[in-house]
Amino acid sequence: MVYDGQTLTKDTDYTVAYSDNKNAGNAEVTITGIGVYHEAAHLQFTIGKAGQAAPTGLKAVNTSKTGASDGAIENLTTAMEYSTDEIHWTKVTDGTKINQLTAGDYFVRYAETGNYLASASTKGDSCRKGRPFHWKRFQYGSPDGNNTEDGNHKNW
Repeated sequence: MVYDGQTLTKDTDYTVAYSDNKNAGNAEVTITGIGVYHEAAHLQFTIGKAGQAAPTGLKAVNTSKTGASDGAIENLTTAMEYSTDEIHWTKVTDGTKINQLTAGDYFVRYAETGNYLASASTKGDSCRKGRPFHWKRFQYGSPDGNNTEDGNHKNW
C-alpha cells in the first residue's frame, strides 16, 4: 500500500480487518493506520453469488410401457431441483430419487441458495421405453461419449 508517496508495510504501518465477508451480500474492509499513520478508512463492497456446475452422474429409469408413470431419476441430492419446462421448478426434498415419472423431457439443476446461483440445467430425454436415452448439459456442450447403459438404467 502506498500513502502520501510512502510504501507502507502491513502489520507494521497499518492493519486490515474485514467484516461480513464470508457470504454473498454487503461486506466491509477497514484499514487502520499504526503509529504516525493513525487514520482509518472504511470501504464497503458487495460479494456476488458464485456459479455452480451443472449436475452430472444422474441416472434415469425408463417407464415399463407407454403411458406408465413408473419412470425415475436417480443419484439426485436435496440441493437439486427438476422441471419439465425450465420455468416451474420442483425442489428435490426427499432422498436421492424421484419416482412416478411419466415419459418426457426432464431438466435437473442445482437450486439457487444464499451464496450460489442456480446451475445450468442438465436435460434428459427420459423415461421412454424403447427409445434411445441421452442427456446433455446446456451451456456445456454435448455428452463426451462415455455414457453407459444397463437394462433400463442409463447414465448421463
